Amino acid sequence: YTNALNSAQGKVPEALDPHGTGFFYGAGALTYIGGRTYSDTAAIFSAFSSGEAKIKGNTRHLQLTAGADYEDRLFFGVAVHVRFLEHHTTYAASVRPSNKWTNSEVDVWGLGWSATLSALYKIRPQVHLGLAVQLPTFYQFNERYYISTYSGENLENFVEATRRRAYGVQSVGRYTGSLGCNLGPLKQSRIGLSCSAWDMGAGRYLANGHAVLEAENVAYRQAFGWRGQLYWGAVLAFRQFRFLMGYSVDLGFDEPAVWQRATKTLHVGFGYLFGPLQVYWGLRADNGQRF
Repeated sequence: YTNALNSAQGKVPEALDPHGTGFFYGAGALTYIGGRTYSDTAAIFSAFSSGEAKIKGNTRHLQLTAGADYEDRLFFGVAVHVRFLEHHTTYAASVRPSNKWTNSEVDVWGLGWSATLSALYKIRPQVHLGLAVQLPTFYQFNERYYISTYSGENLENFVEATRRRAYGVQSVGRYTGSLGCNLGPLKQSRIGLSCSAWDMGAGRYLANGHAVLEAENVAYRQAFGWRGQLYWGAVLAFRQFRFLMGYSVDLGFDEPAVWQRATKTLHVGFGYLFGPLQVYWGLRADNGQRF
């Protein structure tokens, strides 16, 4: 809302973007006072207004998997993911000096799909090599934005507007290679090393010629590049007890001083098996971009 107020400065109402700032103006949430300036509640929100925000939503994930092996040495797997998302936000604000009440609602819902392909090869009975490719997730979203404004001495003036749009989003794929080894003397104990890479700049809007979204895609592509993660981990088993430890390093290859700016994370955990029930406790600590 504040961005809409700032974007309106210096423009006559006819020059406002009908899908952006002009939408707020049409709903009576911005007041044109001449001289190409707008006076409204944003400047005095913090001092004189009260408001309430409510946010709710949910995500659901359906996964279908299949696998096969060849001579108990080469294993293949595929998983298809379907993701569902719903999000609803309501914000209401009253501004006493201008005797105005504004209510807005945002609804976003949609679904996405992706797939993961994986293979594992036993180099030796105790040693295996793995490869996994997580394809990008393709989302299709629908959005409804509603705003209404009551104003006047007795709140007798009422204006409302609704905007709807649909758009697609492509998330980032991920490529992972791994090397693992079972520790023979300790049954069910394992040690492993993995390396992952993904192109952050590959995330984008499916703009379909929409100029604003295309511009955001270009800016995102220029701002982000490849990321990577190195991970070492081990599970030590003794009777019903499990001890877990791991160390990971997240790298941004598009940044200067890649290693110095890397995020290093330490994982430790403890588990106990109660028959078919397994209970684990874990702790994670990272350096927050500083080691």
